[in-house]
Amino acid sequence: MLHFNSTGTLSGLEEEQLYKVLVLDRSTKDVLAPLLRVSELRRQGVTLHLLIDSDRQPIPDVPAVYYIRPSDENIQRIADDARKGLYDSLYINFSTHIARPALEQ
Repeated sequence: MLHFNSTGTLSGLEEEQLYKVLVLDRSTKDVLAPLLRVSELRRQGVTLHLLIDSDRQPIPDVPAVYYIRPSDENIQRIADDARKGLYDSLYINFSTHIARPALEQ
């Protein structure tokens, strides 16, 4: 998820230069908290981890990795983020199954 589903390996220097933002909701934050420490996220290139329902400033040169529940509110926030151009690119990962109509939205 944090490597954008890449099958290749990056050298240490390339990995350090690949910065990204991790966007979570409260439930997925609770899932990740016991699994990944902040230092491990940094080793994976995550420079910021933010809650989806917080006010976030644009970071147009950095990709964002979303790990969220597929709720209507979260999907609407992702659409708003894309419209505003908050990030260079969006990589969306849902914590559970998403219904087709919600995915199409």
